[in-house]
Amino acid sequence: VRGQILHHLCEHPHWSSSTRLIHLVNVMSDIITEQVGLKLACGNVLTSTHALLSKLFSLDAVGKEKCGPYLSEVTTEQ
Repeated sequence: VRGQILHHLCEHPHWSSSTRLIHLVNVMSDIITEQVGLKLACGNVLTSTHALLSKLFSLDAVGKEKCGPYLSEVTTEQ
């Protein structure tokens, strides 16, 4: 159940601050440490990590389209 909740949180972010994102990453790290100590598979945490990174990359791409040097490049091309 914990793995499914973690995966959902990574796929559907609702962070109101960077502190919450950091807390999520720390929880994921703690889970990996715990599972390695118990000699359990960490595949579910790695899958959640992939989902989180994919979501962050997609959010970064949206931000780059709306502001910064990418905006001036798009404006210049038009």
